[in-house]
Amino acid sequence: MTSETETRMLGVLLLLAEKQWLQIEEIEALAQTSRGWKDQVRRHRLRRRVLALTDTSASCRYRYWIQRARVNELCKALEREDDKPSYFLELLGLHGFDEKALLESNGVDGEIGRDIDRTFPLLPFFSQQDGDGQRQLGNVLKAIAIHTPEISYCQGMNYVTAVLLILCNDPNISSEGKPILAPQEATFWIMTSFIQNYGMDDMWKSKMPGLSRCIYLYQQLLQKHFYDLHVHLRNIGMHPSLIATQWFATMFARVLSIDVLLRVWDLVLLDGWKMIYRIALAITAHLRPQIISLDMEACSEYFRNHSKLQLYQLSANELIASAFSYKITNKMLATMEEERNLEYLRLRLQKAPLSYEHSILFPALQDDSKLSQSESLNLIRTQLAQYDNDTADDMRILRQKIETWDRTIAQATSVMYQNSYALTEVTFALRELKTVKRELRRRFEDGMSSAIAEASSPSSSLRSKQEQQARGRGFFNLWTPSAATLEYIQLTMAGCFERIPILGRELNLDSTRSAASLYSPTASSTVSTGELDQSDDFNDERIRDQIEALPHLEVLVPHLILELRALLRKLMANEKELRIVQRKYEQLHRVSQLAQIELEEAQDFKDRLSDQMLQLMLENERQKNRTMQELFAKVDQDGNAAESPKAEH
Repeated sequence: MTSETETRMLGVLLLLAEKQWLQIEEIEALAQTSRGWKDQVRRHRLRRRVLALTDTSASCRYRYWIQRARVNELCKALEREDDKPSYFLELLGLHGFDEKALLESNGVDGEIGRDIDRTFPLLPFFSQQDGDGQRQLGNVLKAIAIHTPEISYCQGMNYVTAVLLILCNDPNISSEGKPILAPQEATFWIMTSFIQNYGMDDMWKSKMPGLSRCIYLYQQLLQKHFYDLHVHLRNIGMHPSLIATQWFATMFARVLSIDVLLRVWDLVLLDGWKMIYRIALAITAHLRPQIISLDMEACSEYFRNHSKLQLYQLSANELIASAFSYKITNKMLATMEEERNLEYLRLRLQKAPLSYEHSILFPALQDDSKLSQSESLNLIRTQLAQYDNDTADDMRILRQKIETWDRTIAQATSVMYQNSYALTEVTFALRELKTVKRELRRRFEDGMSSAIAEASSPSSSLRSKQEQQARGRGFFNLWTPSAATLEYIQLTMAGCFERIPILGRELNLDSTRSAASLYSPTASSTVSTGELDQSDDFNDERIRDQIEALPHLEVLVPHLILELRALLRKLMANEKELRIVQRKYEQLHRVSQLAQIELEEAQDFKDRLSDQMLQLMLENERQKNRTMQELFAKVDQDGNAAESPKAEH
């Protein structure tokens, strides 16, 4: 099969899974066809998709559970001969599965007998006194107690076993060519797998050490995902263990309906404990609105009156979808468990009494009262303290360097703030001066436009002639020009202005160089080339032409030239002030840049030292933890070796 065909087929499978048209057995069969498909099934999590979306049949679920529990491997490990009776029957000393194992009235048998009557009494299969359901439940629980003496029997096992018996006794289970174990035997082996392969051994051992671990991890997850609820429960004095203990001890058999529970266990058999914690968080999300505002008494009353936590309102699909919204990985759980183990060892070293919370999360510490005062623990404390002594000098030097750089950073920050404030003021002044400059230039351009327009009109030529006559210039005092002469002079002057570049061009005195100066003529109406070179605004031919046009305008419109000269003088003063402010701005900008660079360098050096100090602390902590674990392992090993002869004696 080509890769393109596999890709298309994979798309079809994903679509079928979304439509709930696939069963888990079909996915398992596909995974067995080739290694490539096995990888594809794992990579795209097809098993999880199908189990999360689809409710499977009783026969399919039974075969899937037998496979995931590795029942065949557990049976083969016994290496029993074919002519020998069933291992399950042999444990109980029975000849057939319809017989009932004898339960004593005391000891473990007594506990099993008393719990049988309390296990799902409302379900028809277990409601009849000494009925078939109760008989099978007693047989399986006693067989487990005999098969796993280190566990024997613990409350909680009865509910898990009862649910398995309900599944294995389903009349719709078909063999499909494969041998089917008796319901009691299948239940026994699945329970054995839960104990050996799914970590339920610690949950059901004496003193239930696994339960305290589950409560610790659940509390960490509660704090992470429901911080407000975590704080509320702490404030009212309700520990999470009061809520979640039966969840973990019974794998949710006490709070979920059978139909929903079977769907959940489908995924637990696939994903293990991370699915259990996801379901716990999903139930917490459902509970949160009901208990977030209750006090201790009301909260306790709620749990007494709602043993099922009103979870009947949630369908299996809703609960599972909510569970998968929380990201929990095996690595995350392993990290939290390692933190718990380290905290446990630290608590063993401390001499202060245990808090109520620590007594719940670490019940084994209550048995360490004698060990906590032993010389061995004093030796451990001494060796661990040596690590702190070895790094104390390095830590002190690094701390001093960090404090020095803190002062440097504070000084650089102060300088930068001062310069930033000054730079802000200069920036505002610069903007104001540029605004004034633009306004002066606009007025100058408008004045030039008006002067040129008036100088170009015929009346300006006549007025100029009359002014010259008034001055008296020899021959012209007695000469009266004709109309044709006046028309010729007017046309000649107009042609002269047409050759002046300022006419027909848009005045634009804007300059890209803010430090430029503007020349303003004083008594004379002409501007020297040297003076022009000193002004950046006038260092182009067009501006020179504009300045050179002023004498012509002075002749034609002398009454306007005074205002233009006044505007030029204001522009010159504005440019001088603008140049001073611009230089101040550039100077402050450079100082601010240097202060910023100095601050960044100081911060970088401090960060490096802080990182170096952190790495030193982490490495010291890692070495201490490693040494603490090794020393405690040796102490516990020596303690166990010393207790063994006493036990034998």
